[in-house]
Amino acid sequence: MQTTPLLIILIFLRNSLAALLSIALGPFFAVVPVIGAVSNGILIGVIISHVDSTSRLSALLHLLPHGIFELPAIMTAWGFGIWRGLCYFQKNASLTSEEIRKKAYRTYFIFVLPLLIIAAIIEGLLIHIK
Repeated sequence: MQTTPLLIILIFLRNSLAALLSIALGPFFAVVPVIGAVSNGILIGVIISHVDSTSRLSALLHLLPHGIFELPAIMTAWGFGIWRGLCYFQKNASLTSEEIRKKAYRTYFIFVLPLLIIAAIIEGLLIHIK
């Protein structure tokens, strides 16, 4: 059985759900996207710090191919989630919370999902090669 397509689909589903939840749950004081951003930053830092210095560059280069697509996508989702959460505290906002919500979901479908598809394909193929 060929596992690479299934792996690619699972990677995509996990990442797209994480991005969607960051946007959808952002209005709850932006806690979910902030936790996602902080925990991912800590996780990458911990992993890189535990790799010996000669392998550190190799580990970073392994993250690079799919990270070029995945990081901007997920960071965009975090940003929109935080923006949605903070918009309730702005007194003279130029956009309403409804307009921000529409912009966030439009960006999710037009920008975030295509990048996550590309990242999942690259990551799935890289895992299969190893």
